[in-house]
Amino acid sequence: MDTNAVPEGYMKNAQGHLVPEGHVEEVDIVRDDLVRNLVVRGKMLQSDIRKYRSDAMSEVKSFIQLAASKYDVQIGGRKGNVSMTSYDGTRMIKMQVSNRINFDERIQAAEQLINECLEEWTDRPEVPSELKVVVANAFAQNAQGQLSVTKILGLLRWDIQHAKWLKAMDIIRDAMQVVGSAEYIRLYERDTPESQWKAIPLDIAKL
Repeated sequence: MDTNAVPEGYMKNAQGHLVPEGHVEEVDIVRDDLVRNLVVRGKMLQSDIRKYRSDAMSEVKSFIQLAASKYDVQIGGRKGNVSMTSYDGTRMIKMQVSNRINFDERIQAAEQLINECLEEWTDRPEVPSELKVVVANAFAQNAQGQLSVTKILGLLRWDIQHAKWLKAMDIIRDAMQVVGSAEYIRLYERDTPESQWKAIPLDIAKL
């Protein structure tokens, strides 16, 4: 027996109370129906996209194996990245592998060294004034208490020849840990082989 089932003629409100439909405002009923319908359709679309992604990955990998074994052609680049275009040069598929990176406990030592550098450089005019802001943003945690890998790695681009700073950069590199990887399929098209590529978004927020 489904203990969450709502008896006929009733609706459950946000507090978990059963309310007779006759006591529910019509606008609330219409809104409820709209939201539920769109969510169901959205989940079906999500399932279709998930299947498309799985099928696309499988078909691209099968083609790579076929090309390598039957035609003696090597397709693909670093980390399994692949880019393939249609014969007329107007359609393209990219399969990319992206590593997920976290930092281990050594990142705290790097942050300490960098902060010591900033304290020492307070009155030095040759040190960019925006560096302190960049460092503060780099080590700011999000709502889940996680650091931004992109922002921290951005510190490596600063050309600062100071022993303590360079040591901190080495610690950042050593603290990087690959915790997994994700595969992506991206689609592109253009009107002619001379035109710029345009991404075909599969993200609903970008449509």
